[in-house]
Amino acid sequence: MYNSSLSPQQFQNYLQKLSRLHPESMTMLIEQGKNNQYWITYVNESFKTFFEHSFEHKVLASPFFTCQMGTNLEDFLLQKDEVIEPYTKQITIMKKTIQHTFNVCVIADTTTQHKVICLSLTKVVSNEPYCSLMDHNLDSVITINRCGHIIKSNRAVNSVFGYKQKALLKKHYLDLVSKQGELKMVKLIEQTIKQKQPIELSECDIKNVEGRTLMVYVKSIPIIKNNEVKEIQLIMRDITRYDETGKTVFYLSYHDQLTGIWNKRALKEHFKEEERISKCQGNQMAIILLDLDRFKKINGSIGSNNGDELLKKVAQRLSTLSDANSQIYRQNGDDFIFLLQQSDVKKTEYFAEKILSLFKKPFCVDDIELNISGSIGMVMYPSDGVELDELLKKADQALRYVKERVPSTFRFYQSKMHDTSNNGTVMESHLRRAIEKNELTIHYQPQVDLDTGKINSFEALLRWNNPKFGLVPPGIFIPIAEESGLILEIGDWVLNQVCIQLKEWQIKGFIDVRIAVNISSKQFKQEAFANAIKKYIYKYELKPQALELEITESSMTNIHETLSILQELKKMGVVISIDDFGTGYSSLSYLKRYPIDIIKIDQSFIKEIEQDEKDEAIAKTIIHLAHSLGMKVIAEGVEKKDHVEILKAVNCEKAQGYYFSRPVPIESIIEMYFC
Repeated sequence: MYNSSLSPQQFQNYLQKLSRLHPESMTMLIEQGKNNQYWITYVNESFKTFFEHSFEHKVLASPFFTCQMGTNLEDFLLQKDEVIEPYTKQITIMKKTIQHTFNVCVIADTTTQHKVICLSLTKVVSNEPYCSLMDHNLDSVITINRCGHIIKSNRAVNSVFGYKQKALLKKHYLDLVSKQGELKMVKLIEQTIKQKQPIELSECDIKNVEGRTLMVYVKSIPIIKNNEVKEIQLIMRDITRYDETGKTVFYLSYHDQLTGIWNKRALKEHFKEEERISKCQGNQMAIILLDLDRFKKINGSIGSNNGDELLKKVAQRLSTLSDANSQIYRQNGDDFIFLLQQSDVKKTEYFAEKILSLFKKPFCVDDIELNISGSIGMVMYPSDGVELDELLKKADQALRYVKERVPSTFRFYQSKMHDTSNNGTVMESHLRRAIEKNELTIHYQPQVDLDTGKINSFEALLRWNNPKFGLVPPGIFIPIAEESGLILEIGDWVLNQVCIQLKEWQIKGFIDVRIAVNISSKQFKQEAFANAIKKYIYKYELKPQALELEITESSMTNIHETLSILQELKKMGVVISIDDFGTGYSSLSYLKRYPIDIIKIDQSFIKEIEQDEKDEAIAKTIIHLAHSLGMKVIAEGVEKKDHVEILKAVNCEKAQGYYFSRPVPIESIIEMYFC
């Protein structure tokens, strides 16, 4: 483009001068026309490319400077008859949400017939790793040195607080702070220098250029060189508009309404910010995904209101681990997330251990002691991914892996942990035909009399071996069966198979043997459940006491309905036991009212009974309670001799677990115990 009124020789002189001073710059020529208007009469190819404009005709300068360059043309104009040497100033141009900073060399001459201004824009490429954070941040950002003097600021400081960038230079940061906020800010800076890590200040009063006080959120970011804090960036977000009513809206937008901790929306915002810092500093981050074990079961047994109270108490306890380097968020339901900054594998593992240790102490809700545990999946940024959604998905895969194979522990994501969630629909389809294709079998685990060592009862445990998925753990296919409603058909099949087995043993003369069958909540709540049990007993001519029905605490939330069903079963002579006692609604009132024969202590209390005094105390209390109410006790998950000795000492009648035998096929049971 060449629309200049200058002579060709004058024009070439200006270009040569600009090229000599800044050979790789974006160059433009501005001339004063009629009516004192200024026009852009020449730009080079670099200028066209950056602004994505052809400049085929001369362009009015003032609106172009305002709209495209974000500055005023007047800042570059000279007074009449003024001639100066070339000088340089700095401007920032916003293009597609990205800020670009340029040094602008200005060559102006008013001695020509028309006033002429030549501009050469050279992009500033800073070696300072934090420039990107400042340039891209829509919040106000100032940089201070260790003495507290402001050495840099971004343009947002002007738009929010009214301060010109030049006017701030060499001011002390406390000049911007109200008297009420001075102590907070001084403490923030001191802690940032001492801890060498970012620190947040939820509220601080900052004065704008007119002296009006604004409520501001402040975050400090230390700039570290040679292991020493040289400078500190202060990111300031005006939250005045959220004060009073508006502040409530802001709070609700970024906090979980049930627990009061950060929500997933806040996580997304925080992750963006921490990712920029991690990129600049070359640090790693970690995401820890925590899921409460058996929460749905517990929630069903204690009711949704008490379930919400439990989640609040869990959040409160987890929040004790939050600090300047770690934040907690509630994702949904019973899932919680920790975002750890400046972390590595060792630090993350240590943090996960601290999380799990918080669950050793029971939670008290409505005078009910609840013992729960958690499982954890973990990922590292950037090795496992750089996008939040990708990292959360991988953390979830690690979590599912833990819950299926090693509950109540933690694992880092590995590529071998395939995403089982995509298999859910396919697995359900296969499960629907599992009975038809003879893929289901029943294994039996013996229950040992701790006094005599004899065995006369077994628990029936379902197994599924599928050609596509192989041997599928019950922890995977049982929830699918429950959610899809298949549990009713499968439950009937199990009851029928157990009754067939009991009939066979009766014929062979094994008359004093009992088999326990797990009854799902949906089965138990069926209208004709008691009648169905009666039909099985009559059909196979069984002794009712040979059949034991294991009912979960979550099945017994409706007192009147539960009492009616249990009384019907008891009239038949069927043995009734409460499964996984202590993990749900462990109420003394229902133990007293319901016709229960056996209490089964959940394995979570037995697992570390020899080294955890609280677990031992809980187990002993359950045993004494059961005995005082005329009930017997079976302990699950017995794996060590120490477990046996402790249980025998408090007169626990029976136990089952790997110490005695794994669940085995029926052929092995007959060979081991009846031959």
